[in-house]
Amino acid sequence: MWKIIWAIITIAFTFVGLDCSGKVMKVTEAWSRATPAGATTAEVYLTIQNRLDTADTLLTLTSYVAEDISLAETSNVNGVNESQPLATLTIPAGKDITLKPNRTVIVLKKLKQPLKAGDKFPLTLTFEKGGQVLEDVKVEPASTLSYPK
Repeated sequence: MWKIIWAIITIAFTFVGLDCSGKVMKVTEAWSRATPAGATTAEVYLTIQNRLDTADTLLTLTSYVAEDISLAETSNVNGVNESQPLATLTIPAGKDITLKPNRTVIVLKKLKQPLKAGDKFPLTLTFEKGGQVLEDVKVEPASTLSYPK
């Protein structure tokens, strides 16, 4: 009898503090383009899903492939690529935000190595409320225009 009670208590304590609601920050479809040798910058595109009951703000980005990582709003105006730094990115409660070419992007600066098609590298996103999310970024051929499904 005591063994059964002990087993139930052990199982119960295993789940204490575990959020089973599915309310988390989630990152999916992370990709980047291959870069030529000597390239110093690259962009990362992905989707952030906010399943929290409140808006959340992306605070920091880290990866071993670049010395500096930031957010930017990019656009192509009359054939000229323009980029404006973005201080923060807030994801509304229950919404998804997709970072894609000629929109909001993650900019990898001072690359430590070329990004080669077929490779992957880790990217850590830290959110104010949702904590850290680690996602592998797939490197696609340089000609890729959107997330390959």
